[in-house]
Amino acid sequence: DVTTCQPLDQALVEIWHCNATGQYSGFTTAQLDAPGGGNGTTPDGNSTMTFNGTAPTGTESMGAAPTGAGGGGMSSTGMTDQFTFLRGGWATNSEGIVEFKSIYPGYYTGRTVHIHTMVQTNYSVATNGSIVSHAGNLHHIGQLFFEDTLNDAIVTQGVYANTTQSRTYNTEDNILDSENADGYNAMASTELLGETEADGILAYITIGVDPTFVGSITSTNYVTADLEESSTSTTAAPSSTA
Repeated sequence: DVTTCQPLDQALVEIWHCNATGQYSGFTTAQLDAPGGGNGTTPDGNSTMTFNGTAPTGTESMGAAPTGAGGGGMSSTGMTDQFTFLRGGWATNSEGIVEFKSIYPGYYTGRTVHIHTMVQTNYSVATNGSIVSHAGNLHHIGQLFFEDTLNDAIVTQGVYANTTQSRTYNTEDNILDSENADGYNAMASTELLGETEADGILAYITIGVDPTFVGSITSTNYVTADLEESSTSTTAAPSSTA
């Protein structure tokens, strides 16, 4: 919480990213090619919004939009399937920490390796346990990146090397430039869990969130699960002043 410098407790943190060959769940047959620099119309699991551009991450609504600053903000792309792989969310603990287990992201033409993230409070939990993303107060959306020295070591291995996408490096992605500007740091710190990358990688980063700012999610795409909002399972927003 940048207004108090205290951990932001019970904030829903959602992440989503493409697989080893550059595909996003929900859009596995969508056109991936995009001009260099991260300004194309590649569906990256976002949707347009009044803040920067976002999408719920495989919870209830699921959007797709081109990759604009901060993760979207242009026209929406329709879903091509109901897959939800590599999308998820969880609430922070009392120390403001949340942990995820995933694979190392791939890349696609026009975009370097990255992970999307958004943070919100006052979200609702459906009776089947699903998170109703668009019911909450959106306070942050952004993207996380990795050093190209690590990217280089990963994307030459296994299925990563089988992609038909053209490699875009960190220096060629201007979304990274905008996320990493003005004293902000969008680069995740990493440590190998063993002797090689194949043993696993720990990545971590601190995200500053202003809970007094509220954006809004707009998406025309939905997972077709039968969701019922619970009136008793809504988290409270932190109380603070700007």
